[in-house]
Amino acid sequence: LSKVNHANNKGQTALMLAAAEEHLATVKVLLEGGAGVCAVDRRGRRALQVAGAFSQQMIIDALLNGGAGSGLPRSLTELLVKMNLEKYEDKLREENVDSLNVFFDLNDQDLTDMKIPYGPKKRMLAVIDHYEKTKEINPFAVESNSPAVSRMDAPSSVQQQEIISTLRHIAQQNDACKRLAMTSFEHREDPAQLCQLLPQIINCCDQIATRLARHSTS
Repeated sequence: LSKVNHANNKGQTALMLAAAEEHLATVKVLLEGGAGVCAVDRRGRRALQVAGAFSQQMIIDALLNGGAGSGLPRSLTELLVKMNLEKYEDKLREENVDSLNVFFDLNDQDLTDMKIPYGPKKRMLAVIDHYEKTKEINPFAVESNSPAVSRMDAPSSVQQQEIISTLRHIAQQNDACKRLAMTSFEHREDPAQLCQLLPQIINCCDQIATRLARHSTS
């Protein structure tokens, strides 16, 4: 049993690694062999959270059947914490979403009206959809093909092109910043040269921050 639960230097057990790699058969064998579903790695994650991070519903279901769901949330706060979405609790409560029952009555339009960003909204809708179908509270549920999750606010082709343009711009500025940093190092004993180079480095950083701000969802 101790070998089954042996962890590597990152605190990851065989069950966590199998969950991350979507090795369903291995997960089932490990569970039958007594693998601990409550073991936590150095990042504070259990096998169930690892599977959730990789959107692997079959692995999630196997872990839940193996007892990983014994610590599932009993309040809205606990649910959002397990989903790593606790930053949106205040926004939900401002809209009188103060319990699990109210949360599970929300739909796509409700969350859009609350200005919940696209990514977190998808996560919430997946959990809501899973609850509607199974009456099981699973913070690690992943999006299904259900029409309950709207595709209308997915990034448009224009937005995607803008994102690609931003990534290219950032890459260019990053390269320029590296070159300036190397030049600064070469002239580290020349104050006059450094005074000319440092503002250019700062300007590169400012340009990167400005472009990133265009895509902020916070």
